[in-house]
Amino acid sequence: GLAFDKNGNLFCANRTGNTILKITPSGSLSTFATGITKPQFLAFDKKGNLFCSNFNSDTILKITPSGTVSTFINSGLNGPQGLAFDKNGNLFCANRTGNTILKITPSGTLSTFATGITNPQFLAFDKNGNLYTGTQNNKLYRISSTGVVQELTITGAALDDVEGLAFDDKGNLYAVTNDDNNII
Repeated sequence: GLAFDKNGNLFCANRTGNTILKITPSGSLSTFATGITKPQFLAFDKKGNLFCSNFNSDTILKITPSGTVSTFINSGLNGPQGLAFDKNGNLFCANRTGNTILKITPSGTLSTFATGITNPQFLAFDKNGNLYTGTQNNKLYRISSTGVVQELTITGAALDDVEGLAFDDKGNLYAVTNDDNNII
């Protein structure tokens, strides 16, 4: 997992090292947070807090700008992976093993946002507030702000185990596929 803070620092989930690393714009590398078992996906809220999903322990951690780690959610998760914040500060989580997308309010209230998606992994919001997810099962979905799920068809490209999603500033969606090592 990778995420940028508002100052341009890059944060990296060091899964095998059980830490979160910080890389400054000048390239300085330091350990930002420790005491985390196998961190995976990262996302920042508007206050500068970093959130980290932990697939192995079914938790989402909250890490303050000073590096203090606490458990944000520790129930109702089943294989949390991709994380993304909407414009209202709600955190969305790809609940991979649970085959759902979860919505978590800033106060920590968890609810099911979307169902009918097998093995969602990565999440990304477009400029219109639609949420996109890619799956291990070679599918791509758009989920409206009201939770309506639509499977997308990509012409001329194969979606083999979607491993990453990102929008550019023009609204184009890019997907990384693991099995065939492509960016589409």
